[in-house]
Amino acid sequence: MRFLLALCSVTLLAPPITLWIWLSQQRILRNGRPLSEQETFLAKAVGVKNAAAIRVLALETVPMPGPRWTHRLAQGLGFPALTAAGMSSGKRIYLQRKFQDRRLLLAYECVHAAQYERHGIFGFLRRYLFQSVHDAYVNATFEREAIERPSTCVGASGLTKPPHQQPRSAR
Repeated sequence: MRFLLALCSVTLLAPPITLWIWLSQQRILRNGRPLSEQETFLAKAVGVKNAAAIRVLALETVPMPGPRWTHRLAQGLGFPALTAAGMSSGKRIYLQRKFQDRRLLLAYECVHAAQYERHGIFGFLRRYLFQSVHDAYVNATFEREAIERPSTCVGASGLTKPPHQQPRSAR
């Protein structure tokens, strides 16, 4: 039953959210900023191949993907509350302004950017939605990777040097 629910959810949610992602990418490309040198090291450390293409846009509130009906459906399927500290739309990242200096959040979103690189927009979205509904959002493979990978290169104070220049104890 959970498999069928996940499959139906992907079929319903993927097309409008894919369109929203494309439109949000255009917005961030126009209004966002490139990564700093330090942030570029961070993005590469968590697996982004083309970190120079990433753009970040800080806003008061991170917009939720898709039209309103998709928000209600997603909430009913167990996705977290409709407020997010950040969100990756491929290589375009929204961050809530009050959290924009948190390296761990940026690293988390960059892991999602690397996942988009590996699978493309529709491939990522299809897998992400399926995993999130079938396995529950907090247990989804893509979410687990985004939570676990940054901890290997971001400490409490953030990544201050490229990974190869970190002291041995920090690597």
